[in-house]
Amino acid sequence: MKSNYHERKEAQIDRMRERAERKRKESEAQIEEARKMASVIPFGQPILVGHHSEGRDRRYRQRIHNKFDKGFKGLDEATSLEQRAENAENNKAISSDNPDALDLLRDKLTKLQEWQALMVAANKQFRKGDKPETRAELTKLGFTEKQMDEFFKPDFCGRIGFASYQLSNNNGRIKNVKERIAKLERGANDISQEWKFGDGKCTLEDNVDDNRVKLYFPGKPADEIRTALKSHGFHWSKYEGAWMRMRSPMALFQAQLIITKFYGDKFDGK
Repeated sequence: MKSNYHERKEAQIDRMRERAERKRKESEAQIEEARKMASVIPFGQPILVGHHSEGRDRRYRQRIHNKFDKGFKGLDEATSLEQRAENAENNKAISSDNPDALDLLRDKLTKLQEWQALMVAANKQFRKGDKPETRAELTKLGFTEKQMDEFFKPDFCGRIGFASYQLSNNNGRIKNVKERIAKLERGANDISQEWKFGDGKCTLEDNVDDNRVKLYFPGKPADEIRTALKSHGFHWSKYEGAWMRMRSPMALFQAQLIITKFYGDKFDGK
């Protein structure tokens, strides 16, 4: 059974592809209409300056230009949407929304730590110099002769093996993944909660499964409320029918500011 995360991701990709297809059809129709309009003008026919038809002719040609311009811009937009859908489908980044995020991050951490240990062990051998016994030890670590040839070539600083920046960069990634794991583990026992304010005029939802803080309104909020929502990091989701942002203590705090300002209710997040 698919999780809400995977369903939302697939739905988002489908919506982008549908928008792209719709935009491409509209744009191709605009371009075709412009071509038909242009076909009635004899090839090379100039605007007859001073003739009674000059104004009408200029307006007609401008309409042709506008349709071509709108059509080709629409094709660019359709291509961009198609690329975004493709990128979203192929994106291998581990989202905190993913219900498998903890397992995926732990697996990633293990691989990064193994890679760090391998680089350290390899550098110990590289420092011994290019000798048969050194190559034998590097072979045990999994390096090919071609890889060893490359690593034994000094770089522009005269260094061989893995550079110090490679080890420090990988250590930075390890630290980042550990922090993400710790953050997710702290929230592992959280439960979704919901509160109503302003006599039902606003519903606040802290949705753990979706990893979102959501604000629901019975209708379209007033202009000043929408402005406040946007300025506090919330965006409208037609798919969810809510104003929302990623879960965090700050997201709940920002929601509190909006609720207090417009409904007078105090909210302590409990």
